[in-house]
Amino acid sequence: MKRYSILTFPLNSFFLMLSINAFVIYFLKDEEKIAREDKKHFVNKTFEKDKLSSPAPFLKNYMQKAQVMNEKYGFVYFQFINEGYLKMAKSWICNVKDLGNILEKTLFLTTDMTAYLGLKSFNSTLNVYLEVVKTRKSFKFKEKSYVTFMKFRTNIILNFLQHNISLWIIESDAIWYADPCKYIDIYSEWYDMVCMPAAGFNGRTAAGGFILLKPTTLTLQLWKSLTKLLPTNYNEMTILNKLIRKVKPHIIWLSNKYFPSGQWYSNLSYQKASRPVVIQNNYIVGNEKKISRAKHYNQWYLNDTLDSCTNAKH
Repeated sequence: MKRYSILTFPLNSFFLMLSINAFVIYFLKDEEKIAREDKKHFVNKTFEKDKLSSPAPFLKNYMQKAQVMNEKYGFVYFQFINEGYLKMAKSWICNVKDLGNILEKTLFLTTDMTAYLGLKSFNSTLNVYLEVVKTRKSFKFKEKSYVTFMKFRTNIILNFLQHNISLWIIESDAIWYADPCKYIDIYSEWYDMVCMPAAGFNGRTAAGGFILLKPTTLTLQLWKSLTKLLPTNYNEMTILNKLIRKVKPHIIWLSNKYFPSGQWYSNLSYQKASRPVVIQNNYIVGNEKKISRAKHYNQWYLNDTLDSCTNAKH
């Protein structure tokens, strides 16, 4: 067999190897391009299903949808969802899917593409919309992402109220046993807000994760003041409750016997005395801790692969 050193290796073989390497590199780059195009195609197809040619007009349509829902039901259940809350949102969807038409009355406003695509692929019938805001997946009180999100949140809510929409703000870190709207006269004109007390049985401090805002003169006055004050104060709930005492809107205070806070989990006498319609999974820090607690109390409705509902019973 003829042997070659590096110096005597035939030039035609050398150029052949160069050609093969170039082809491999080109092929890999082309594969990356195809993968990027596939992702872009998938996203565009998702928007196409909503009869939209691009994300831009998509951002405006949630207000129109909310107006239609408000006209039909008298209010809109409303959730903000980002990637960090996606698992809890899916579990909540599984929780309420057999409790009447709650999901039909719920509008999800996602703040990143991962959350949007995650909800749309989980249940294509949901009212899911996208309004991008750049924050981290999860954030702590007073840090920059928290302040950014709070400003975004209060301004979006004000926009709904200014469009004459009754907005029932809810959060996915909760367990529902029934549709809470059955316990309220939605069409009554004597009240401005419905609030869940933040703690205890007789508290008069509103919890921000479960509050119905009607687009009345007093509610609009209160919420406009909140949006102006928020940039100078990090605590939305502290300002809100101060404004409630100042503006004096007419409020229906929900009983903690039926709408308990997260204190329910650590208070046995509280559990015995309550007949929950909705339990807020708060008074604990961290989404994973909330999920663990929900699982411990058999209040978790999402399977381990995060793609379908479990058979957990109410």
